[in-house]
Formats: sequence, structure tokens, C-alpha cells
Amino acid sequence: MSFNKYAITFALGLLSVGANASSVSGTLSDDTAKLNASLSIDPVEIEAGALYLSEGGKSGYVGVMIVDKADPIEVGVGARLRAVEGDLGANDSGYGVGLGGYYRYIIPQANRVSIYASGYYYPGLFTYGDMKRQHEADLRVEYFATRNARVYFSYSVVKTEFNDHSEKYTLDEGVHIGVAAYF
Repeated sequence: MSFNKYAITFALGLLSVGANASSVSGTLSDDTAKLNASLSIDPVEIEAGALYLSEGGKSGYVGVMIVDKADPIEVGVGARLRAVEGDLGANDSGYGVGLGGYYRYIIPQANRVSIYASGYYYPGLFTYGDMKRQHEADLRVEYFATRNARVYFSYSVVKTEFNDHSEKYTLDEGVHIGVAAYF
């Protein structure tokens, strides 16, 4: 089954999760578009996401994490299964299991503002196909526009190393604007 068939299956699954999600978010930059959805069943959060690069690369993930919310701090730790298809020609697709999580701090003096950081590492031990390893990180400043919606500016990095290519492939790197809705 080609990556495009996986992407279509993943997108349909993401839409079905999105219909019952506890949160849905989208992020845009000049070069990338991201969509994420999560379903919370305290303390477990199931998540899915997709990343599209205008130059042709694509990626999607499903994950699960344990979340602890104790105002003003929220922490999640878990694992993701991510599939990647680069735009390098041959031997530029694979998948891996990554470990990581996120940290959110709601600033008490500015209760509508929060700082969010996340990171995942996909070591070579848990990567398959042409993928050698991958890392991703996200740093955001968020503003609670309403009780159920946030807008944010973020700086994100998603880089993958493939076995047959000497340089890291950048799926995403740069400043983004995003919005998140909570149900």
C-alpha cells in the first residue's frame, strides 16, 4: 500500500476522531499546514495529527499520553507513531515510534496567556523503512481568546534523517500562527 493510500486512510480516521474530539487545532505558515485532534479520557489523551509541506513532504501521527492538569501547570508524557514521506526522490519514507510530551504554564498574573513547549525524539532503535531518526519540538505563546479557544504563535522544528541521504530533511521549521478549539 503506497503512502498516499495510508494518508487517505489516516485523514479519514482523523476526521472521525475530530468529530468527537476534545480539542482540534490547526497551524499555518508560508510553507506548512498542520492539523491535530485529541480525545481526552482522563488521564489518557489520544491524539492524531497531519503535517503537509508545500514542497511535497508529508507526515502523520497517532499517539497516546498521560496528562496531569494542576493549575497553572499542565504536563503530558507519552508516545507517538509517526509516518514520514519526504520529497527527496527514492528512499525517503518510513515510520518510527517517538517518546516525549508537552508542558504548559498558564501565567497567573495574565490568566489568558500561557507558554507551551513540546518535544519528541524518534531514535534509530524504533524507526523503520528508510527513516534513520527524527526529532520535533514546538514552543508557543498562547492567548485564550475565549474559554474554549486559543490563538497562538509558535516556533516549530520537525527534522528527519533518512538512511540513504546525508543531510537532515526539514519537514517543518519556522514561525507559525495557529488556533485551537476545545469541546
